[in-house]
Amino acid sequence: MTAGTRTPTIIEAAVDLGRTSTLLSALRSAGLVESLASSGALTVFAPTDDAFAALPPGSWDGVLADKVLLTSILKHHLISGRHPVVDLLGSEYVRPVEGEGLRIFVDTGGLHIGNSTIIQSDIETSNGVIHLIDSVLMP
Repeated sequence: MTAGTRTPTIIEAAVDLGRTSTLLSALRSAGLVESLASSGALTVFAPTDDAFAALPPGSWDGVLADKVLLTSILKHHLISGRHPVVDLLGSEYVRPVEGEGLRIFVDTGGLHIGNSTIIQSDIETSNGVIHLIDSVLMP
């Protein structure tokens, strides 16, 4: 980073990635954009647009229609604090903001959280870190 530039927030970085528009839209629908911008450090496991597209037809529309369920699912993708991959490798489980603990493990397919594979990691932001994942985590 050069002098005079600033590190983007979680939301700004997600916009810049260009692969998380479905997630950003869901965060807006749930009213979570402001809290992500103003809360303390967070780690976001961000499903890509392809991850949402892989859900069974119509299932995401049902989630979007139920704000309580939508908020619960989105908060299941957040953990408090800044956790780069090196920190995750030392853990067996992480506790999301909402929902049951998520198992962390490595196999020949890569680093996994729950049923998802981390496909791009350690996207640093001013208020946390983003890891792109290949599927939607369900609480």
